[in-house]
Amino acid sequence: MFGEANTVGPLRNPSVSRAAPALYWVAMQKIMSVQILRAVAAAFVVVAHAQNWLSKSAGVPGALPDFAFLGGAAVELFFVVSGFVMVYSSERMFGRPDGPRNFYLHRLLRVVPLYWMITAAYIAASLVFPGFDRNYSIDYIAASFFFIPMQNATGALMPIVGQGWTLEYEMMFYTVFAPAVLVPRRAAVALVSGALAMAIILVRPVFSTSNIRAPRKIATSANLCESDL
Repeated sequence: MFGEANTVGPLRNPSVSRAAPALYWVAMQKIMSVQILRAVAAAFVVVAHAQNWLSKSAGVPGALPDFAFLGGAAVELFFVVSGFVMVYSSERMFGRPDGPRNFYLHRLLRVVPLYWMITAAYIAASLVFPGFDRNYSIDYIAASFFFIPMQNATGALMPIVGQGWTLEYEMMFYTVFAPAVLVPRRAAVALVSGALAMAIILVRPVFSTSNIRAPRKIATSANLCESDL
């Protein structure tokens, strides 16, 4: 999974700890709780993937108990943590005219360069090593680079870098969340939560009767609401 910044909110300012040690301690405890949640979610993902590998690749399906549900639970937890960190780390941007621009640029700079390098490496490997067994179309490459949900050759809704599907959710949420940074934090959270809830209620029936299969899973997914606390 691609995570958020570890240092968030007031902890970036050392004067906070000197001026208000009690508040700093409370903030540290909150961040520690977030890190523990991340560790738990990461452990769940490792167990779920290990079980899948043992079953499909190693041919020992009964090596571990059935922990398949842990993988899904871990993804939900990651999105919740991501939403919390997004709101908390953007505290100084809320209610400012340049807030949306600063928010979006900050997120893009943290995510895009590394992700694009890894995606380019996958494409290069498919050209250099025939055994890589990948044939990426131009439109699929463009969709992967720009976080546009698109089905791959097997019909799965995955970009070139499989784990990048989480970033497609994140980027869509960034696009929804950035304009809300113009208003104070509580109002922004309420606006985004309401907008995403209404999107799921109103847009899902429209997409469900159409042939637009790839975007609708993203656009009407409850994971977007889980990203927003």
